[in-house]
Amino acid sequence: MKVLILILVIVFATCTPYQPMFELFKQKYNKQYTAEEEAYRYRVFSQNVKKMEEHNKKGTFQLGINQFADLTNSEYQSKYLHPIEITRTGSTMKMSNVELPTTVDWRKEGAVTPIKNQGQCGSCWAFSTVGAIEGCVEIASKKLTSLSEQELVDCDSTDDGCNGGLMGNAMDWVAQNGGLCSESAYPYVAYDQSCKKSKCNSVSTITGHVEVTEGSETALATATADKGPISVGIDASNFSFQMYSSGLSVIPVDGSTPYWIVKNSWGTGWGIQGYIWMSKDRNNQCGIATYANYGTGCKSL
Repeated sequence: MKVLILILVIVFATCTPYQPMFELFKQKYNKQYTAEEEAYRYRVFSQNVKKMEEHNKKGTFQLGINQFADLTNSEYQSKYLHPIEITRTGSTMKMSNVELPTTVDWRKEGAVTPIKNQGQCGSCWAFSTVGAIEGCVEIASKKLTSLSEQELVDCDSTDDGCNGGLMGNAMDWVAQNGGLCSESAYPYVAYDQSCKKSKCNSVSTITGHVEVTEGSETALATATADKGPISVGIDASNFSFQMYSSGLSVIPVDGSTPYWIVKNSWGTGWGIQGYIWMSKDRNNQCGIATYANYGTGCKSL
């Protein structure tokens, strides 16, 4: 009997519950650790998976393993989120009596580039800005071009590169500096470097930007339907956003809740192939309508 107990203890110690999942996670996301760090990351990973499992038993949306599964929520916020004070620089949107369509999905209209990945650089502001400009230029010119986020990271001195920025500032910079180069001409490297704008030619530009009425999801819906993809800032600090996999946070019995389709810049391994569905008209969920901007005078050069 003592031998049997000893064997069971050895098996338990060498085959912990989440070890196979952790090995697959490391392989999929190319995670490499020192021996000491690996023990810590495994503990964090296990704790996160347990929290996900508990949530998924009762949640209306699902959490899943992604590239952030080995980070505590504090580490995730420190690495990827950079809170900054909002300074409003654009004119405020004037509401029009536009009859809103039942659904709007600019991806189906060819106005959205594929999902991108900002890496460990706090450049979400640049990706959000560029995504809105890519969309409005396509709508104006019928030409979709992937534009350079790195140009904003390096050259927009009003903002702070990998340490954060504001989309309104970035749109002003684009309007005042002759537009943006293509992503292929000025590729993304996920770190701050000296400005190289003089080495490429701008291919798209705007003349300015407009801010959607603060806190109004009705105004945001009108802008989205009338202007195209809108640049929004949202509160992504909670654990459920960190580990989001699919679904809506609030779903009525008939499954007909309206929702926003939000493009993120964390690669296709996060969320729904890089997107998140957020419930619409739920008291400005995650502040989705708090700071929203779109470009004006969009054109291809």
